[in-house]
Amino acid sequence: MSRKSSSLNDFHILEPLVGERPLGSRLEESRMRFERGRGTHQVMAALECAVLAALMGRRAEAESFLLRGRSVATRELEGQVELASALVLLEAGYSARVAGALERAEAFWSAQEEPASRALCLILYAQVLLLDGMSTAAVRASLEGLDQLLPGEETPLTVHAHLVAAECLLAASNLPEALTLLEKAARMSACTGLLAARAAVLSVRGGLAQDMPHLAGLRATLDRATERFELLEAPREQALAYMTHAALVAKGASGAPEHWLARAHPLLVKVGTAKDLRQLRQAFRCVAPHKADGLIDTDLFSVMEELRERHARLKDILSAQRDARSSEHPHLAALPSPLAKIADGALESVHLTEEALIRALEHTLLDRERLGLLVVVSQQLAGIGEMEELLATIPRLAMGLIPAAVAGLVELDNDGNLQTLHQGSLPPELPSECFREAVLSAFQQGAPQRIPDKVRPAQLGRTQDRAPQPQCALIPLHGQDRKRLGLVLGLSDTRTVLSERDLEQLAVFGSLCGAAITRVSANISLQQAAARDAATLAAIREGVLTLDHAGLVCALNHSAARLLRIQPAQVLGRPLRSIAALEPLGEALKSGRPLLNEVIALPQGELIVCAQTYEGGVVATLQELASAQRLAHKITSSQARFTFEDLIGEDPAFLSCLKDARQAARSDVPILITGESGTGKELLAQAIHRASPSAASPFVGINMAAFPRELLESELFGYERGAFTGARAGGNPGKFELADRGTLLLDEIGDMPLEMQVKLLRVLQERTFQRLGGSRDLPVMARVVATTHRDLERAIEEGSFRLDLFHRLRAVHLRLPPLRERPCDIPRLVNYHLRRYTSRLHRRPIQVAPHVMADLEAYDWPGNVRELANLIEGAASLLLDDQEVLVRTPPAIARALQRARNPLSALPGGARPEPSVLPFAEVERRAFEHALQHFAGNVAQAAKALGVAKTTFYSKIRRYGLAVQEQEPTAPSALVTRRLSGKMLS
Repeated sequence: MSRKSSSLNDFHILEPLVGERPLGSRLEESRMRFERGRGTHQVMAALECAVLAALMGRRAEAESFLLRGRSVATRELEGQVELASALVLLEAGYSARVAGALERAEAFWSAQEEPASRALCLILYAQVLLLDGMSTAAVRASLEGLDQLLPGEETPLTVHAHLVAAECLLAASNLPEALTLLEKAARMSACTGLLAARAAVLSVRGGLAQDMPHLAGLRATLDRATERFELLEAPREQALAYMTHAALVAKGASGAPEHWLARAHPLLVKVGTAKDLRQLRQAFRCVAPHKADGLIDTDLFSVMEELRERHARLKDILSAQRDARSSEHPHLAALPSPLAKIADGALESVHLTEEALIRALEHTLLDRERLGLLVVVSQQLAGIGEMEELLATIPRLAMGLIPAAVAGLVELDNDGNLQTLHQGSLPPELPSECFREAVLSAFQQGAPQRIPDKVRPAQLGRTQDRAPQPQCALIPLHGQDRKRLGLVLGLSDTRTVLSERDLEQLAVFGSLCGAAITRVSANISLQQAAARDAATLAAIREGVLTLDHAGLVCALNHSAARLLRIQPAQVLGRPLRSIAALEPLGEALKSGRPLLNEVIALPQGELIVCAQTYEGGVVATLQELASAQRLAHKITSSQARFTFEDLIGEDPAFLSCLKDARQAARSDVPILITGESGTGKELLAQAIHRASPSAASPFVGINMAAFPRELLESELFGYERGAFTGARAGGNPGKFELADRGTLLLDEIGDMPLEMQVKLLRVLQERTFQRLGGSRDLPVMARVVATTHRDLERAIEEGSFRLDLFHRLRAVHLRLPPLRERPCDIPRLVNYHLRRYTSRLHRRPIQVAPHVMADLEAYDWPGNVRELANLIEGAASLLLDDQEVLVRTPPAIARALQRARNPLSALPGGARPEPSVLPFAEVERRAFEHALQHFAGNVAQAAKALGVAKTTFYSKIRRYGLAVQEQEPTAPSALVTRRLSGKMLS
């Protein structure tokens, strides 16, 4: 830049844009220099004051300093005065005045050859173009201004030129070049003060224009710029930064955009340009229309009166000036005055604007009236609850909105035929085919449509003989259930024409009618649903009770009223807790937690309550505990799964047993089934039940050896509430009660304690029983089937089983032979269980090698069929997927057969094996005697070691005459530490 005395740097026109001192203090200093200065210094001080005042939003003060500076400026300073004027007027948004000042400055600087001044002219001209919305031209002017600057300079003008060019490029959507210029400007040493803050705001705007903006970083940058504007006392720049904050929030940053716009509003009202206020209104309407109306709306009537007064005053003043001019210079009266022509044109423009505003005001009042009518119509539609009444009312209300003579409803059915629902003023004949096509077109467009005269029915309206006919229209009514329902209107006068505003009002009316139709349809559906729910409640056998969120009874069915022993009228609309007999139930439902099979005791009886909460309250089901227990156990206790077809075998003794069992199944006499463990006693009991007349009744089983004697009585006969400590509040039915008319299986009856045998005998004789803790006799209706692996006759001899009970149970005696007595059935059973296994696992059939089958037949099967099934499935599970033949004897069987071929070398007590096979009784006697000696006469420990009950051990002592004597324990032999499961070889 040139260093002449008239250069831009000497005049400091852009100096107020840099520096970190507040503009107010700098203005005071410049004002003092203006007061003290003379000549060039006074002019420069005046221009600096004007620019500072303009940046602070003091427009009147800025123009005052411009006038003062212009009045004392010399010819050499006229260019600087015009540039300063352009800068000041640009801050106020006066684009036309800025253009005039720039033209005068350009004319001055063109002769001075000042590239910096010409560059500033171009930059300011680019801002004028941008202010007028010509972004492309603004980009060209700004880039041309940049080219005028010397490369490498870092002056305020250079920074300002880069920022203006970047802003023009952002407006033209050229984001990459704009960001490049902003980065260059930010690195310059002269980028301080207002220029630095403006650069930060422009960088934020550029960041928001990117696809994935970094909102946190942009917010931090914008916060710093806003704080700098506030410190520098630049209110307009601060308000524009607030608007950028709103745009940042709208992009996803935290906060409310209307908050920032509300902060910008009072500042822009004082110091903003017309463009600033327009942008503020647009932003408000985007994010908060109601706040925009509250902040920016004005009284239209007051504005009109003020316009009229100013128009009249200005016309009066101009007329007076014309009169004075004519009186002073009569010879000029006939000459046209340019100023008068401009004034007349301005007055005519103001007049036209005034009339346009008056028409807008009239339309606003008319719209308010139309809105009031729609509000009344909406209220009337809201009060109708029946569909027929609603459809009859819609045409009448439509005729009150516009001057219509006829109105009626038409509907297109599924076949496309047009039908009249409510005639109103319409003729009984259906419209023509052309009219139907016009109606179809209106439905497809979904908006009110004018119907041409040539397609309207000739008889529509009372003026059908006139030519031309009144205008007709169709309004679709968008209801949920009736989507092809329309309203036909015929105007009352041929001179009346439906305007666009009329059609808009009819569209709103159609939406209101559609909403009313949907509402009435929903109410009808709700009423039908309520009636259906009431019928459903009445049909449910369980009691159903509904409470609202306050605990008041909303509904209950007849079953609930019967269970609670009240009349529905006594409890509806009242809280359950207000009725003393129902207070426990009310307290349980008041908790608000879901209840699942909760037993609640009421004076009327014990109920099972299930409750489920919902948004409006709670729904509970009630069931009588006793009946629920009977029903549940009747369903769940029927576990008989096996039939006679599941009992495999061809052994004559086995088939004879099955034949007797089939015959006995027809009656209800007690049956005693004996046999070794694993022979299938329970399977036979289930088969008998399935073949009996009571097969549909429950099959209930209980293992006598599985319960301690203290619990066995309550399990068999049940107990009442409070019968003992820990008893359930509702009591519990026993097995006899649960068996009902079905079958009760007493498994392992030989292990039942003697005291319980007495009670069982009485029940079987009397055919009645009482619950534990109860006094009411309950009938025995079930058939009793008992099973045992023990020799009951020997137990009777030993005194561990009652003879009379034995005879009571042995009405029919079925003995299942052990598997060792039916070797011919072993191959059949092996193949049967292999088929079950392969079918369950979906694999190919498995065969048994002959030598393996021979080993299986040679084994004596102490565990009988149960042992066979387990061993076979275990051996099959060890086969690979591609193996289909069992070629290896199960290890347990192989070891047993090996022991049979090689007798034991020593027996308990060091005895040598005898050459012949010892009887089983002698082996058993030796085992019990050795165990007793080993544990020094402690029967409990000896019985535990042998795995038998203590009562069984005592019976063996009595049977074999064993002496109980104390001695030092010795190491147990292999014979004692394992359970005996087969014959012992000597």
